[in-house]
Amino acid sequence: MIDMATAFRAVGVKYFYYLTHINNLGGILTEGILSRKVLCARGLPFEDISDANAQRKRAFRLLPDQDGGELVVRDCVPLFLHFKNAMFDSLEKELHEELAFLVVSLEVAVHHRVWFTDRSIAYGHGHNFYTKAEDVKTLRLLDVKEPRGKSIGGVPEVLIPHCVEVAYIEEICHSPKLSRQTLPELPNGISYHTY
Repeated sequence: MIDMATAFRAVGVKYFYYLTHINNLGGILTEGILSRKVLCARGLPFEDISDANAQRKRAFRLLPDQDGGELVVRDCVPLFLHFKNAMFDSLEKELHEELAFLVVSLEVAVHHRVWFTDRSIAYGHGHNFYTKAEDVKTLRLLDVKEPRGKSIGGVPEVLIPHCVEVAYIEEICHSPKLSRQTLPELPNGISYHTY
């Protein structure tokens, strides 16, 4: 039986991606990438770039196959299979110089319980949840190859409960127009790049 990271590699996925505002980088590099629910429960400040309608959907959508658990999508960190997803499209003009993509190792999917979808949850109904490595090959991978995910309704999401630890972050990509002096110092093993 193969693990989740191997399954994603087998279909051409090299990394997971997380989109955030550059003002959130300091907290992320200290605490990790936290789910919306954890951020709010801890009262941590953050620059919110999410869509309010998508957040409402995430707040009540129960995750399947939990053996009696009560996790909803909002309890998870949403990672994408491509950095240029529908969320990036909607924010690019307004916040281009203020956006950063965190490049996350596929290994996070080996060390955490994982759910993944066949399309973005923000698109509403019609997406399915999966939990098994063998289901990765069922994804419509045109979503991964089509950079903006417009062709069939959104790039699939990978959901990691509560936190993606800093150790899984490999790179931070930012606008070429952004001065590096405005960005926080990075721990060893993480580097900055422009997109």
